[in-house]
Amino acid sequence: MKNCSVTVIDKSSPYYQKSREISNLLLLNDDKLSPDEIAYCESAEDVKCVLNHCQQNNKLFRIRSGGHHHEGACTADNVIIIDTSRMNKMVIDTTTNTVIIPSGTKLKEVYKELTKYELVIPGGGCDSVAIGGLAQGGGWGPYSRLYGMTCDSLVSAQIVIADGKVGFKIVDVNNKNEYKDLFKSLKGSGGGNFGVVTSLTFKTQSLVGLKKVSFYIQMYDEEKPQYILNKWFENASQATNVITSFARVYPKGNNLHLYVSGIIIARKNDSEQVIKKQIATIIDVNFPIEHIKFEANALSIQNDTLNSENFTSIENSISSDVFINDILETQGKQVPAAPASTCDEPHPHKISSFFPKKGIDYTAFANAIFEYMNKDHGFGNKLNCYLSLHGMGGKIKDGDNYFYYKDRDFMLQIQAWWSEPKDPDNNKYLAWVENLRLELSNKGFTEGCFVNFPDYNCIRKFGHMEKYDPTNDNDRIKLLLQFYEKTYLIDLLKIKQKYDSKNLFLHEMSLKSGFLDNLI
Repeated sequence: MKNCSVTVIDKSSPYYQKSREISNLLLLNDDKLSPDEIAYCESAEDVKCVLNHCQQNNKLFRIRSGGHHHEGACTADNVIIIDTSRMNKMVIDTTTNTVIIPSGTKLKEVYKELTKYELVIPGGGCDSVAIGGLAQGGGWGPYSRLYGMTCDSLVSAQIVIADGKVGFKIVDVNNKNEYKDLFKSLKGSGGGNFGVVTSLTFKTQSLVGLKKVSFYIQMYDEEKPQYILNKWFENASQATNVITSFARVYPKGNNLHLYVSGIIIARKNDSEQVIKKQIATIIDVNFPIEHIKFEANALSIQNDTLNSENFTSIENSISSDVFINDILETQGKQVPAAPASTCDEPHPHKISSFFPKKGIDYTAFANAIFEYMNKDHGFGNKLNCYLSLHGMGGKIKDGDNYFYYKDRDFMLQIQAWWSEPKDPDNNKYLAWVENLRLELSNKGFTEGCFVNFPDYNCIRKFGHMEKYDPTNDNDRIKLLLQFYEKTYLIDLLKIKQKYDSKNLFLHEMSLKSGFLDNLI
């Protein structure tokens, strides 16, 4: 890339193995997903230059902001990775209440900078995730019920797109200019479909006079976790919007535990008792508040002072460390133990996501969850596995975006995390996730898939079916329908045809021009 002033790491570099790393180490086994080069861009002009180089040299490329794509679509064999992680200098404008965030900025830095000004945006709950992929996929997080999905706060974006037949151009998109259809497409369709997003401008929310409080409720067997989950199903999505909560069911030996966590935006002078009484309503107004605990975090509940020296965002406190440590302390003594955190660094893992169908019997749904998860998987503390249920409702349902499932009360994720990429039980871990997904789907409880937490297997109705093949157009259409359903998919394919008719921006689960005839 002689004409591009970017840092390039190729296979001859001693930094190559570290540079090709993504969040899911399982996918890198046996030197899979080995790009030819990683190009670290620091500006939109850098991105444009690398794209031109790829086009002129007939090279395929992938786009990576944080590397958290759970199926690895941000990389591939023999491609050039356009990495935006060095594009991370934020600009906060307190007069317009907006913030410009380059796409490679990690959420830890987003929250840290905004906290200095008593501001927030509805980002995600994992510090190491970059804003680019999060926002384009919709973005659920600890403020979603109060402020909507991450993409709902988007005001404008800068994106590098195809410029006719040859070359690329940098454009600014918003909901009023000539690119308003492209702008809306960036809100929930997932990254890498239309171009390379280099920065995003968000409206911010003021926290003056308010405080963020992270809480958790941990229920043990003797306290009837299934009963508590049923009550959470009944009340969490109907509670006051200032509370966004989630629940996790996880096996511990031959028993199950339930962990409920979240964040509440409270008034600064609210007492601990007042706050806990509000939180109790996600279970029941009469729920005993002594079970509700507050998390320690960088922004002190007492004096709201920022500890910048050793900053861990309060938002990151929903990443499950409390319940994970509970698992590890009690699930046998096998070595190596599963990761103590899922946000600290890359780990091998498998994730699947879906949504409850409308009108299901939530008591029967909870029964099915507990019936499967009560079975001892036999992995001891080698595996962190759990079902995570994210509370929705509130402002989420009002979003003007391409997140199809915005009207659901909950989003669900099955997650399994372990330490060794070449663990001999890898396939068994994958089967645990797949079998739970099939169990809930085939009993008629669930449907769809969240584009931020993709699972290529979600198109499979039976475990023995062939795996997803991205080169098979029928498979790709089936997967896209899981993300967007037919109405949204048709809209997005029209926009894809308009801005990328040659499919220059293509990856294993991206939209693809030429599909419209198969749907209309």
